[in-house]
Amino acid sequence: MTHITASPLGPDTPLGSLLSPFLAELVDSAETYPPRTSELMTHNVVGPLGTLTHELFGRTSTDTPSENRALLLQIQTFIDRHLADPDLTPQAISRAHHLSLRYLHRVFESEDVTVCRWIQRRRLEECRRTVARRRNDFTIAAVAHRWGFTSAAHFSRVFRAAYGMSPREWRDTQGLTP
Repeated sequence: MTHITASPLGPDTPLGSLLSPFLAELVDSAETYPPRTSELMTHNVVGPLGTLTHELFGRTSTDTPSENRALLLQIQTFIDRHLADPDLTPQAISRAHHLSLRYLHRVFESEDVTVCRWIQRRRLEECRRTVARRRNDFTIAAVAHRWGFTSAAHFSRVFRAAYGMSPREWRDTQGLTP
């Protein structure tokens, strides 16, 4: 592992000489870019870094585990930022990341969960957290809608399936009243 983590990125390889100043400048000026530009630049730097990994370590696969992990983390961050959007779907995510739908699903294989289930799980976690807040004046339905669920009945069913009790029962176990 030390041969990977302690490898210098410098001008001794053609790709390293190209990427080294670019990455240094990117890190130094990251806060000056608008959020969407930073997101796109982060997405676009994964490919060249993967190529550099291939060059330095002789990988022959087109998808290194680190590339997939970086892309997975980027997509999960995107999902977290857009959880409240009821139109957050695998299709929307694949379009936003310029990926095929099939490749998006392949990236999530390492999580042993589908993209849709990941979105649902994250929405449920945020709903449960919101319902448990002491100063919460929202109805259960409002919390569900706030986190992207379009149907309060569907939300209640999946909440019960995930946590073994209804959202209202969960709120009651937290010593809270609506």
